[in-house]
Parts: sequence; C-alpha cells; structure tokens
Amino acid sequence: MISTLLYLREHPGCNKSDLYTAVSRNPRMPEKLETLESLGLVRLYSRQGSASTFMELTDKGYRFADAIASADGLL
Repeated sequence: MISTLLYLREHPGCNKSDLYTAVSRNPRMPEKLETLESLGLVRLYSRQGSASTFMELTDKGYRFADAIASADGLL
C-alpha cells in the first residue's frame, strides 16, 4: 500500500487502470484501495461522462505519503 500512496502523491487524480499498470496488478488491489479509503487516506470519485474511477490523496493521505517519502530519503 505504500507504493500506492507514493504513486498517488506524484499522480493526483489518476484513474484506477493507471495505478494498476504502474504499481500492481494484484487481484487484491481493489480491497487495498478500499482499506486506504476507509482509513481516510485516499478519496475515490467519478467524473461526469467517464466510466473510470479516479483517485487522489486526502490531506491526511498527503501528510502520510510525505512522511513516508521523507523517511525513504533518510535511507
């Protein structure tokens, strides 16, 4: 899920297929996204005229992803 948060940090408003292609094609990915959403880290939404589901980090999600990126920079 960390890779998902970091991807969304760099690609706000991406759709699910972009995320799946870039991060993982794991069949449990929808379940992981639901978990991130239930934790208040990710927001899933649709856009009028599109069948795709889009995602973005919430404010809490950005703070968490920023902390992960900062910690990664220390390694």
